Amino acid sequence: MTASGGPKAPDPDGPAGEGKVPPGFAHDLGNLLTAIHGYATLLVEDLGDGMPREFAKRILQATEEARALAATLPRVPRRKGSRVLLVGAADAEARALEAASHEVARAPSGVEAASALAAAPGAWDAVLVVGEPAGLPALEARCRLSGMRLGRVGEAGPVAALAALTG
Repeated sequence: MTASGGPKAPDPDGPAGEGKVPPGFAHDLGNLLTAIHGYATLLVEDLGDGMPREFAKRILQATEEARALAATLPRVPRRKGSRVLLVGAADAEARALEAASHEVARAPSGVEAASALAAAPGAWDAVLVVGEPAGLPALEARCRLSGMRLGRVGEAGPVAALAALTG
């Protein structure tokens, strides 16, 4: 998902391409199955005999089978790049940063980015701006207040801009 709530399309050449498992997928799937298994176990223990309990038992069995299948997935560790708040319409820039192992959250305007920084000041390592998004002065002010590094994506591209900012 992107910061604006829309789904992020998988990059066909990236880790989500055909036959590849995205970084952290097996771990996250295991966590979800553990939670479902735990709740199903509680239901089986708490429900009396009848259809609801039989249904909970089927959920429990299904999660056990899913856990066995999930255990066969390759373990791909999460990337260790920077966490970047990317501001402005920047699909290509986001893909380039993700391909270089950075986590990207997107904000369409400077006002939305400033609001996100105010709500979660430690969530990002850097803010990169593409073009001249609306509300840029508000973002610049928020970055100054919070000590957040703010950079602009130029002709060299977003990865170079981030390297210059964090290097």
